[in-house]
Amino acid sequence: MERLIGRILNKLAPRTANTIKVLVHSSEDAGLASRIVNYEKEISELRQEIDELRSDSVRVAELYDLVFERLREKI
Repeated sequence: MERLIGRILNKLAPRTANTIKVLVHSSEDAGLASRIVNYEKEISELRQEIDELRSDSVRVAELYDLVFERLREKI
C-alpha cells in the first residue's frame, strides 16, 4: 500500500514526493529545522506564483469576453 501511494504521489506531485523523501530519510539534526524553514519559504513563493497565474487567467478571460462583445457589436 505504501508503494502504491508513493507511486501515485510521484506522478501527481513529484516535487512534493521528493520533499517528503528528504524529510523521511533525513536525520533529526539541526539542519532539519533550516530545511523546514526553506520549504515553508518555497511553499509561500509557489502560492504567490499560483495567485499571479490565477490573476492573469482572470484577466485573459476578461479580455477574451471583451473581444467577443466587440465582434458581436460589429456584426
